[in-house]
Amino acid sequence: MAVATTPQPASLTYNNYTIKWISALAVKSTTVIIILNIKYKALPIAPGDTNIYILRTIREYNVVMACINEASGLPTYVITRNLIKSFRKVRYMLMVRISGGIPSDDY
Repeated sequence: MAVATTPQPASLTYNNYTIKWISALAVKSTTVIIILNIKYKALPIAPGDTNIYILRTIREYNVVMACINEASGLPTYVITRNLIKSFRKVRYMLMVRISGGIPSDDY
């Protein structure tokens, strides 16, 4: 599936982002990043914010994506606290985690 080629709109500000998307692993974010509509340039990060963000759009919603740092294992609340330092208008959060299942003879 190709990324939409819609021309990039004027630069957005921190206040334009209302949805936070946190992934447990970077590999879990890759597919989502590819299918989201429009890519935006990075914004300067607030002092004390150590997250790396990916800025995208799903329909009319602007989404800020962050990934749990696999090396340092930062907890979700630390990533969220840092995100709020930069993106103060976020109203909704999606948490995408690793899931798995073990087959059984019962099903």
